Amino acid sequence: MFFTHNGPGATFPSADQVRVKSEAGDHVLDRKNTIIFESLGLVVKLGKEPCVTVAEGQCLWWLRRHLPSVPVPEMYGWTED
Repeated sequence: MFFTHNGPGATFPSADQVRVKSEAGDHVLDRKNTIIFESLGLVVKLGKEPCVTVAEGQCLWWLRRHLPSVPVPEMYGWTED
């Protein structure tokens, strides 16, 4: 939905932009590791293990791929900074 909403040339926020919004307190439900970019219709989850794990991303990918009738957040990328 990200590219449908924002166009095929849309880009994700940089790590620096995510850090700035995090420091500004733009969190989802007061969770400091979840940053919202309302204008993009995007939520970014950040952090280190054990708060954010590769396994969490793999589970989201698997669920979305194998159980399409289950509403699962769409995952667009994973990066380390």
